[in-house]
Amino acid sequence: MRFLGMIILCFAVGWPTSVVAQGNPWNNPVVSPRVDTGGEVTFSVSAPSASRVELSGQFMEGTCPMRKETDGVWSVTVKIDRPDIYPYSFHIDGVESSDPSNPLIFPNERFKASLLEMPDTAALYARHKDVPRGQVRYCSYYSEVLHADRTMLVYTPPGYDRETERCYPVLYLVSGTTDTEETWYKVGRVDAILDNLIARGEAEPMLVVMPYGYMPSHGTPMPSSPEAAEMYATFARELTEAVIPYGAFARVPCGGRVLAWRRAGSVCSLFPS
Repeated sequence: MRFLGMIILCFAVGWPTSVVAQGNPWNNPVVSPRVDTGGEVTFSVSAPSASRVELSGQFMEGTCPMRKETDGVWSVTVKIDRPDIYPYSFHIDGVESSDPSNPLIFPNERFKASLLEMPDTAALYARHKDVPRGQVRYCSYYSEVLHADRTMLVYTPPGYDRETERCYPVLYLVSGTTDTEETWYKVGRVDAILDNLIARGEAEPMLVVMPYGYMPSHGTPMPSSPEAAEMYATFARELTEAVIPYGAFARVPCGGRVLAWRRAGSVCSLFPS
C-alpha cells in the first residue's frame, strides 16, 4: 500500500458537511468510515467503557488519539491526500480491533484491520465497470504434503461455465508475508481488475488460483530466519504436489499452452458435470 507523501491532520471532530459512508450493511448505529469529498475521513467506534482509543492506519505514521463523545462513541478525522486502499484499525485500551461498522476486512494472520477506500482510486482500476463478470470460488482440498485440509480461491473469467471445452491459461497468484488466500481478492480486487481488462481486450481470459502461501500451523516466521527458508521449501512442495495436481489439467489440445483447470468430482467443481 502506498502512503508516502501524505498529510495527516488529527483534530477533534464534528461531522464533515459533505460525507459518503463507505458501507454499513449491518445497520450499525455508528457509521464509519465517513469520507469527505475534500479528502477528510472520519473514523468512529463505540467503546463507552474504554479509557483510551487510538487510530492506526497505513495512511499515517504511528497512532492518532480519538476523542470520546457523551454517547460513548470515539471519533477522529484525518486528512489523506493520496487516494488508495488502506488498512486501518482501532487500538482500544491497547487491544487492536477492526472497525465493527465496516464490512471490508483485511485478511491477515497477525493484525485485525479494516479497509478504507479513498475516492477515485478503486474506480480507476479495481472497481467493477459495466462489463461481464467472472466468479471467485472458494475451494477446499486435502493436502498430502501438510496432512491437513486447506482452502484456496479460484477466479474464473466470464463465460467459463458455458465454454466447457475451451482451454485457459492458469496464473498461480500468491499473497505477501502474513496475508491469506483471500488477500488478492478482498484487497487486491483481482476479479474486478481482470473483468475490466478482459472486457477491453487488454488481457486474455484466464484462471487465477490463489492458494494460502504460508505453511506452518504455528505462524509465519520472519523472512530472514532459517525457519522461513524451510517454509518456502515446504510451500514449493505444496504448490507442485498438492495445489497444481488438485486442478488436474483437462485433456484437451491447447497448442502446447498451459491447459485449463479441471477437477471432476472435487469439492469445487469448476467445470459443470
